[in-house]
Amino acid sequence: TNEGHILGQQNNADKLFPIKGRIGNSVTETGDSLIWFTHPVSNSGKFILGCYNKKKGRLTNFNKIIAPNIIIVEQGGQTFCLTDTCIGLVNKDSLHPLICYNENKTPYYISAAIPWKKDGIMIATCKGLVLFDTKARTLQTIFSSPGNCVRSLWKHGNYLFFGTYGKGFYILKE
Repeated sequence: TNEGHILGQQNNADKLFPIKGRIGNSVTETGDSLIWFTHPVSNSGKFILGCYNKKKGRLTNFNKIIAPNIIIVEQGGQTFCLTDTCIGLVNKDSLHPLICYNENKTPYYISAAIPWKKDGIMIATCKGLVLFDTKARTLQTIFSSPGNCVRSLWKHGNYLFFGTYGKGFYILKE
């Protein structure tokens, strides 16, 4: 679980799982070997970005990238870092902010993100389905249902399936 509990049979569990202890709610895999996640820093209440390289068996912590909810998306050869308040690029051990969307100090509460078309990232948020243009650095709301969060995304062929919290799922053609 994200609290670090191992369910079911636990023989050699320490050898099977590279990530130990509590982690945040979002886990993202990029390329063929990188697993991105957040985890708490001791008892500080802060979460930092971590990346486990499956091929090398190595964990890297990004101590300067602090947020409880982070989703990583690769698009156009760049590694984008999405939080509830901004989108930026992972640059060595830091976040280089590109756009902040903290309008009226209300965060977006992101729950999923995927590459979309050539220069876009589709983002599931509590403000709706939002498209980030990686070249123009702009946000566009594609779908919104007041008081309802878009929670999941799945791309299949030329279609994007997205689910909401309590108001069904929708299909968008590319």
